[in-house]
Amino acid sequence: MLVSDCRCFLKTEYFYLWYVFIDTMQQLSSILMFYRPLVLWSFLINIILSFFKVEIITILITKLFLIGFLWYITNETNGKQKLLFCKNLGISTLKLFSLLYLIDLLLSIPFLIILREFV
Repeated sequence: MLVSDCRCFLKTEYFYLWYVFIDTMQQLSSILMFYRPLVLWSFLINIILSFFKVEIITILITKLFLIGFLWYITNETNGKQKLLFCKNLGISTLKLFSLLYLIDLLLSIPFLIILREFV
């Protein structure tokens, strides 16, 4: 009897972990869909500020302020309706914009280091 209880528990635990994994991947997918139109703007800011020889940390702080401004604009205007798909998946606006900034950091830092070598 103990062995069958253990197997049942393992199956339940396995399915729970699988559900958490699928849920996390859906959230990440929706965050990336929201970030897709912003990628071009992000790289454009990188190129323009690198052209003027601005330090990397200053560029990242500038992007942090721009993400904060974007969060403020979406909260104060009718942009909340565009975030409805994220709310349905359980993603708060703070989590969305903080993960957007982290994804932007992961893409921008290598790009800025490589760009710094050529400019």
